Amino acid sequence: EISRSFSGSFYYLLGCAITTSLYDKPAAILSIICMACLDPVAAVVGFYTSSVEWPILPNGKSVLGFCASATVCSIVIYFLCLEWPVGAFFAIKVGIVAALAELLVPSPQIVMPARRFPLGFDDNVIIPVVSGFAITELMKRLELTMGDLPPLRYLDLSWLVYR
Repeated sequence: EISRSFSGSFYYLLGCAITTSLYDKPAAILSIICMACLDPVAAVVGFYTSSVEWPILPNGKSVLGFCASATVCSIVIYFLCLEWPVGAFFAIKVGIVAALAELLVPSPQIVMPARRFPLGFDDNVIIPVVSGFAITELMKRLELTMGDLPPLRYLDLSWLVYR
């Protein structure tokens, strides 16, 4: 039987495309970085600790994978945002929101019937879109700008955006 669902790389590309078209450069970059570091950590920790007596949620995700991925994402974002006066606060909030977005997607993914719509509900799309929204809102509320974040000036993703 032939699988009619797309691979993870398709969803990764789709998530990047949606994120870069919806959000400004800093939010898009940070949310794609969240996805790139959070998703594999959650999967690896969930896989290797499946025998540990931590709760497994009804959607197949582990609480330990959530905690580990939120922590790693927060640390990575913190080091990218060191020059912001609210870097730690910002990083922790972003890490938790991104990990919650990952936690909401069922595992294994739910695939809609191919005859109607062959796309699944994949975390590679959900994580960057949700975390990009959270980053955008936090940046507005904290009055942060791209100029306040020098490390992101060197990451040019403008080739992904058709504005």
